[in-house]
This record gives sequence, C-alpha cells and structure tokens, in this order.
Amino acid sequence: MLTFVDLQYSKEAFKTAFAGKPIFVDPTGTVNLVAGVELSTLEMLKQDARSTISLLLSGIEDEKKFEAAFLKEIRPIERFDNYAR
Repeated sequence: MLTFVDLQYSKEAFKTAFAGKPIFVDPTGTVNLVAGVELSTLEMLKQDARSTISLLLSGIEDEKKFEAAFLKEIRPIERFDNYAR
C-alpha cells in the first residue's frame, strides 16, 4: 500500500518544478502550498505581517491594538499608487 511518505519529493525536485517561484511544502512533502501565488503577493503579506506584529507589540491598550490590526478596513486606493477596476 502506498502512503504519503512513499510519495515525498526531494527538495531539488520542487526547486526544478517551481524554478523562480515561491515554494512552501506541506508536511507530507508532496504539495507546494503556494503554487500559483505571486512573489509580490507574498511580499505584501510579509509587509502586512510586520506591521501587525509591530502594532501588537506596541504599548497601546489591547482593545485598540486588536481593533487597529484586525478590524480596520484598508481600501485598495489607500494602499496602492494605481488602482483599476
């Protein structure tokens, strides 16, 4: 019987298959969880994560931290120089 362990791919196989693209492999070693995600999207996620962590570690009240980090709507026009719809 085949198991996920038997189907694991090597690090080199993922690097070859996803050359120049992000790679984040699941625990089974068979799926690239970020296949199809652009590097620019991951960079934006990284920037947002840094801002959120900085805010959560700041000295303001916990209720205000949560509100500012998770309840504030960010409109695309405030985030980007150009926005088309």
